[in-house]
Amino acid sequence: MITPLRGFARRLAISALILLSLGGVVRAHDVPDEIDLQTWVKPDGAALQVLLRVPLLAVADVNMPKDGPGYLAMRYLDPSLREAANQISTGVIFLEDNERLSEFELSGARISLPSDRSFDTYESALAHVRGPKLPDSTQLYYNQGYLDLELHYRIRSATNEFGVQVLLARGLANRTVTFVNYVRPDGQLRAFRLLDQTGLVKLDPTWAQAGAAFVSKGFFRFLDGIDHLLFIVMLALPFRRVRDIVWPIASFAIAHTLTLTLAAFGAAPASTWFATLVAVLIAFSIVYVAIENSIGVNLRRRWIVAFAFGIVHGFGFAFAFREALQFAGGHPLAALLTFNLGLELGQIIILSIAVPTFTLLFSQAIAERTGILVTSILTGHAAWHWMADSYNALSLMSLPSFDLGLAATIVRWMLVTVIAGGAVWFLAGALRRKPESSDVREESIVDRPSIKA
Repeated sequence: MITPLRGFARRLAISALILLSLGGVVRAHDVPDEIDLQTWVKPDGAALQVLLRVPLLAVADVNMPKDGPGYLAMRYLDPSLREAANQISTGVIFLEDNERLSEFELSGARISLPSDRSFDTYESALAHVRGPKLPDSTQLYYNQGYLDLELHYRIRSATNEFGVQVLLARGLANRTVTFVNYVRPDGQLRAFRLLDQTGLVKLDPTWAQAGAAFVSKGFFRFLDGIDHLLFIVMLALPFRRVRDIVWPIASFAIAHTLTLTLAAFGAAPASTWFATLVAVLIAFSIVYVAIENSIGVNLRRRWIVAFAFGIVHGFGFAFAFREALQFAGGHPLAALLTFNLGLELGQIIILSIAVPTFTLLFSQAIAERTGILVTSILTGHAAWHWMADSYNALSLMSLPSFDLGLAATIVRWMLVTVIAGGAVWFLAGALRRKPESSDVREESIVDRPSIKA
């Protein structure tokens, strides 16, 4: 019995070792949650100087010589650093006047410790890459620390347009963040925070380039924002004439433009709790308008509702604009105007599709009142769940204490809202024209008596 027992124990031990080895392999290839790349870019004469810091984890496929259990063999690293630089240059691409820069000179390569902070400024990063290497006796595991590079790309002129495109993100981590700092020839700094893979990013766009980019961003922000889109559809759902819908939509546009303009440049809290509160209020705006549609209230004053909730939706647009403002270069005003233009274009396109569609549907397939009721209930039900989810998230956050500063901010926004609302009301009254008795009035839901709940 002793021999079989020993054989069984031996097989059990071997099996355990194999499982532990496999587990080590799996852990070694675990995908990290986030990888950060840091880059300083500066045109310098006939060269584009690039200082690039990449976590060693991102170049784990490069066969770097190792000692012992996986420490980097510092004295033998130089040939493999060139291979790593070639690999990185295919993942972080630089362009001059939309032409890819492919030839570069590797002027410096260093391995840095995880605690090194030299890439916080351009001057310290340059001094670090050109400074002494880590001692050969340094024990640093092969996927820890950083690879720091100084690359020089040959360019035609330092005054040309430069761009960057990040392709290195795929497969490295669940989230890859590339920090690009572009130092203009005049010393001004442009900072970018790029997520995962990107398209071409202009490092110093002209106002025309910024404007074209932000028209597109505003347009797709409205189309992608299902909450804003549904609010507009619910707002316009009961109307059948263009002249009846003009004032509610114009009021909404004026209100969100006002909020977007003020909030985009810091006149609103940037805290997470505020963004969550805005999400709650945006969902509530859809619920409220859906209820109005369902009970059939008088729609002649709907412009007031549109203006009030336009203030709230403007904060939502401002959050998206502030995230994209880094791509405006030195043209924030052009970016703001064109972003808002894109929002309005998206709004007009949605209305030009939704209003004729509902008119045709209510005239051919279903009674108007029934169609409005069913559509409003379904939309309001979905928005109610969004509101509840956002409120639950808000209830878990630490809200700011009500102090003098918060009170002053609230009062300022109330004054702005009242003044702007009064201006819209005055303009609406000045432009309103009483119809003459000889006019033939087209039937509209606005002209019908309200249905009391």
